[in-house]
Amino acid sequence: MNRPLLISLSLAAVSVVIGCDRSHPSPADDYVALEPTAPVTPELTAPLPPEAQAESPNCSEPRTSTLLPAIIENDNPVSETSSFDALRTEINAACASCHLAPSSKTGGFWYLDSHTKGEVRYNGVKQSIDGISEASGAIAKVISNGRMPPESLRKAAPQKYQRLGLLLNDWVAAGKPTGTFAVSSTQSDDRSRSRTQQSDLGTCIPRADQIGTHPEMDEFFQNLTALPEKLSQTDLLTLDSLKLAEKGTLSYNVEYPLWADNAEKGRYVHFPAVWSESEQQWKNAGATYNPENQSFDIPPNTRFYKTFYKAVTDTSGDIVFRKVETRIIVVRKAPQAPLLGSYKWNDSETNATLVTTPYRDGTPWKDDIFKVVIDEVSGKKRKYAIPGRQRCVECHQGSRDFVLGFTPLQLNRRMLGEAGRDRTIGEDEKTQIMRFLDAGIIKNLSADDDLPRLETSGTSDAKNIHELRLQGYLVGNCAHCHNPEGFAMKDNQVTLDLREGKLFNFDTRRITRDSVRSSPKYFVKPGVPQSSHLFLRVSSTKIGNGGRFLPMPMHTPGDANCKLVNLTAKWIYSLSTDPVIAARAETEPITCQPNDDFNWIDLDLTWPAAKEYTPRRADWKDPLNGMPEKYFKLDRDNRLKKLLSTPVAVDFWDRMRTPDGTVEPKCDFPRKQQPRRPLAWMLDRSGNMKQPAGELYSVTPGAHFYNSTCAKCHGNTADGNSGLATNLLTLTGGSIRVANLKDGLFGPGNDKVFDIVDERNRQKNLAGQYMIWMAMEGT
Repeated sequence: MNRPLLISLSLAAVSVVIGCDRSHPSPADDYVALEPTAPVTPELTAPLPPEAQAESPNCSEPRTSTLLPAIIENDNPVSETSSFDALRTEINAACASCHLAPSSKTGGFWYLDSHTKGEVRYNGVKQSIDGISEASGAIAKVISNGRMPPESLRKAAPQKYQRLGLLLNDWVAAGKPTGTFAVSSTQSDDRSRSRTQQSDLGTCIPRADQIGTHPEMDEFFQNLTALPEKLSQTDLLTLDSLKLAEKGTLSYNVEYPLWADNAEKGRYVHFPAVWSESEQQWKNAGATYNPENQSFDIPPNTRFYKTFYKAVTDTSGDIVFRKVETRIIVVRKAPQAPLLGSYKWNDSETNATLVTTPYRDGTPWKDDIFKVVIDEVSGKKRKYAIPGRQRCVECHQGSRDFVLGFTPLQLNRRMLGEAGRDRTIGEDEKTQIMRFLDAGIIKNLSADDDLPRLETSGTSDAKNIHELRLQGYLVGNCAHCHNPEGFAMKDNQVTLDLREGKLFNFDTRRITRDSVRSSPKYFVKPGVPQSSHLFLRVSSTKIGNGGRFLPMPMHTPGDANCKLVNLTAKWIYSLSTDPVIAARAETEPITCQPNDDFNWIDLDLTWPAAKEYTPRRADWKDPLNGMPEKYFKLDRDNRLKKLLSTPVAVDFWDRMRTPDGTVEPKCDFPRKQQPRRPLAWMLDRSGNMKQPAGELYSVTPGAHFYNSTCAKCHGNTADGNSGLATNLLTLTGGSIRVANLKDGLFGPGNDKVFDIVDERNRQKNLAGQYMIWMAMEGT
């Protein structure tokens, strides 16, 4: 039998092996918040003083800049007092980005983050600025008459600003004290409709002596091969932070959060317990800091939870948060794969069930797209999408231990003015790392000063504050794919690396890989966002049926995030050498209005489990519409066989740079003589080999063609999974799918479909000819 013509395109040839004190820009001029834009409510009760906390059986109320509205599970009475610190935190959350001195000055109004007025230096000149006490009248007036904050913010959370106005009036009526003050009955009655005061750090901040372990649950998870059906069977039995801490589950938050259609999130981690022989008790295993690569070593069986909340206007007109989804990752070490899944909350928010909706091939879980009520008065609904397993794998595969967010850089919460932050930060956010150290949750670290910082993460400094801000956003939303081990770079062969510090020396001369040299498409064209490929990708909102660009970041539900659109535009403007154009970075350059809903294409790249393989072109033998005669008659002789099976040198293996700066091979290579006729690409300008001949990388012609051309769509392992395959599926509304060659044409025995008997009564196999036809014109 004559076997396929392109047998060199076997699966073994499909995959490519890739090589076994500075000064920093001052961010004091202007800031952009790097926090979620979902509505927040004020911290309306004063935290317990330290002496009371030490005696209290409960943990202290969180002091954080991101408090959430009502969350189910709270029977605690609402306090009828508040404090100046709580009021200041909420005023800063609402006003600081535009009016806090000396960072910015919009509308000619400044105030100082203090009780009374003080002096600041701005552009080398000392100025006297009102504190909150002197500015309270002006602030109360614009909040009560609805002039401030801008309408786009007020519409998102009207109850928040109503409560802030009431709280400010109560403080003024109490004589503007620096400590606690009474809350009026109107304010108290309004707040009493809330359920649980929740924050991005949980319902309270447990002390080190309140953090326990749960070895029985650790053993349960260690023996699991699949996640339990109900969330109630996991560590997340409640949202009460003290009850969770007593069993070893702790809340945390990150400096550069993931944006997902303005959903707010609650993050939890549970490290397994280890038995201490010396202390004869169970101890929390925690994470060990590795200073060499500035990362955490996370023990197996650690569980990470992330609950997503959507803001809902309830029947009383209050903004409450509804629990919609909780995701879980159980860390496993190679060669084991991590356990992961998503739990969908029921309408009453009493329990959540594991999403198991199968893909075409019968494996769980695919995208779950449904509507949630966001206004109980009008009945208005909005689409919500729980990403399927494939999306989760693509986003997480480039991270250590499959975990995103729990990194030294992310846990090291930053102060106002640092790393592009424009929001004030609560005391408990500042001390997050120290609390983990005190509790023994983070090991091999003596102080948070040793942790990585965004400003010092690159080989060069950020060019300006706009570059620093955008880099921070990219760390939390893009770098998990755009890194050497991530889906974009490793699986889809994209060269854009967006890890921390990579933006600081970005080459604006770079063009996209699909560019034509005569008409290049630049990733970034300084001063011209609309001509920059990066901006077009992050500002695109149309998905499917004619969209020009697949919106980025991938796999994130919702239309373009207006914050990212403006961060990107400001950065591109700031790169211009024309001072007039560069000055546009100081304003909001792009008008961006979120849509009422978003489009989400159900992503399923799997193939139905079928007993027999069916070619995409079932009519391939049709004499009129099928494969042309020239492909039927195409044959190979001995010369072609030799050509297809003879490896040729196509490149040098990658090298690595050692800590002392020298460049060395990654592997041990055999010694080889220089080729008798080396090609020009092998030689340097002096005519010498760039690297020893033993480091030449050789492949067969078919494998080289596949890896350089076909793999971009069909994937490195020919299974049809790649970024371009996802793009095609999404932009066409699911109507175009890239072929899975691994389980299709090259699956075991599937090429027998192409067995024929020719006109000379010879058995012949045309799988190779079919492949050529499909690559040339058949699709």
